[in-house]
Amino acid sequence: MRRTRKQNRLLAALPPEIYERLLPDLEPVALPRGWAICEPGIVMEFACFPTTSIVSLLSQLEDGSSPRWP
Repeated sequence: MRRTRKQNRLLAALPPEIYERLLPDLEPVALPRGWAICEPGIVMEFACFPTTSIVSLLSQLEDGSSPRWP
């Protein structure tokens, strides 16, 4: 999988010198459908910059319910 900064808008918006500094640490990863990028109570070890996917944020309240968005 070839990496280009145009694959992700956030990476594409970085100044070239910042992107070049990050490039050695960027690694393309295939994420299976339904895979959780982050779980509650788990410390994130990586930042994800999706290129060909849709990511959604789900929240759970203390009582176990999910908030209703307008």
